[in-house]
Formats: sequence, C-alpha cells, structure tokens
Amino acid sequence: MNVNLPPNFANMVSPFNPLGRQPVGEEDQDSKLSTFSAVEEGAETARGENRTREDDTHREQALNGEARNRRAQSPADTAGTIQAAQSSEAESVDASGNSGPAPVPSGGAGLSENQSNFDRITAQEEQQEIEQLAARDREVRAHERAHAAVGGQYTGAPQLTYVRGPDGVAYAVSGEVSVSLGAISGDPEATLKKAEQIQQAALAPADPSPQDRLIAAKAAQLAEQARAEIRVTEQQARQEEEAARAEQREARTEESKREDQAREARAEQQAEQARRAQERQRNIELSQRLLRIGVEPDAPSPGELLDQRV
Repeated sequence: MNVNLPPNFANMVSPFNPLGRQPVGEEDQDSKLSTFSAVEEGAETARGENRTREDDTHREQALNGEARNRRAQSPADTAGTIQAAQSSEAESVDASGNSGPAPVPSGGAGLSENQSNFDRITAQEEQQEIEQLAARDREVRAHERAHAAVGGQYTGAPQLTYVRGPDGVAYAVSGEVSVSLGAISGDPEATLKKAEQIQQAALAPADPSPQDRLIAAKAAQLAEQARAEIRVTEQQARQEEEAARAEQREARTEESKREDQAREARAEQQAEQARRAQERQRNIELSQRLLRIGVEPDAPSPGELLDQRV
C-alpha cells in the first residue's frame, strides 16, 4: 500500500530519535550502531526474484509454440524465429504485472540451446526429405520396370532422372521408357499383336500417368487399324476362296459332262457292235440251215466273206 503525504505535511514529520542518541540522519560516524553498509538490491536480482511460476509457465509455452512453428519453416525463417524467441525471453512479467527484460543466461547457454534446437529441427527436416525421396525412388523404379517387363521387345530400357538427397544419395524422381508404335508392313496380324502388347505395357503400372494413357490410346488406335486391315484381308481371302470353289465346281461339272458323253459314246458303240454280232450270227445260222436242207446259197460276191469276217 502506498501512502502519499500532502506536500505541506512532508516537513512536519520529526525524524526518528532513538533514546540517548542523535536523530537519524544527524548522527556522526562514531555514534552509528554498525559500520556495515546497507545491502543494496541489484536491478537484475530484483527482476529475477519478482518472476513468478506463472511467468515461467507462459514463457515455456511460448518457447514450445515457437519450436513447433520452426519445424514448418525454412532454415532462414527458423533462424529468424530463434532470434524472435530470444527477444521474447528478454521480457517477463514481474509480481506487480509490469513487464521488463528477463535475465540473459550467462556463458552463451541460451545460444547453445537455440543452436541445438535448430540442429534438431534441421535433422528432422532432412530425414523427412530423405524418406520422401526414397519413397519416390521406389515408386518411379517400380513404375518403369512394369512398362519394360510387359513391353518386351517393343520397349527400351528405363531412363531415370536423379536428384541428390541431403545424405548424398542419388534418388530417382522421374523416368521414361521408349516405345515403338509403328505398324509392321504387310503383316496386320503381327501389327495387332504388337499394338495389344504396347497397350498392356502402357497400363501395366498400378497408377498409369496421363502420358501412359495417351500411349495406350495410340496403341488401341493402331490395333483398330490392324483389325480393319485383317477384316479386309479376310474378306478378300473369302472372295478368292469362293471364286476358287466356283471354278472347281465348274470344272467338275465339265468333267462330269465329258464323262457322260464318253459313257454314252461307249454305250452306242457297244450297242452297234452287239447288233452287228447278232446280225452275223443270224446269217451264219441261216447258211447252216440252208446247207442242211440242200439248198446252196448264192455264191458270195468277191469280198463279201472278207467283209463279214472283218
């Protein structure tokens, strides 16, 4: 509690006068009770003693919050945050609620602690970056291996792009596999097989990229063109086969006609031969009967017997 005396009463108060001694402030050096000088409280000590537990708690919470913020910042921003933390530590609240500069640790202990926090945060960020690069490396290699494994002879070897991580290791961050989309001249069947294989290779990874889907679409277009050529070729083959069968049928018909004509000719010839043989047999029998009854037939004319024998 503060007591303020009016100015006109300030000089009316008598100084303290111990019994048998001079009033306070008027005694000489010998009459003083002690030769020890009064203890003076330093400003730094007063400020340190006026700090409360609540002040320490607030400061600790502030430091923890600043440390969390530094994890999401770059090294330059982190250094700025540490400097701001040092400034915030320089002030605290005394017991009366008045703010003032906080005591600075002696011997550079605060700087060492801040440097240690910075190193720890930097190490955590580097470790996180290494883990991300390693995961990306595995993903890229698996992706390109899937293309090459399915593409076979129509795809080239994977070409990878590397980035060196904080640990000095080169990590693959992207890659590509060359592919041949040309048609096989004169062989639509082989072109179709090639296009289907390329399409499967483009979609082989678990997560195809937009470029992979574009290659798959081009391969599908090539396959459709090959199928169209195959349909045309098959149609031409069917037409040629039908024409060949028609020619074969016509040839068989002509052959059958010729065979029929030959059979008819042979039959007519055989019939004529049989008729002549019968006629000759009748003539012989008639001559024999005439001889038996004593009737001699007319002498044959020259050449008649020869003609009959032949």
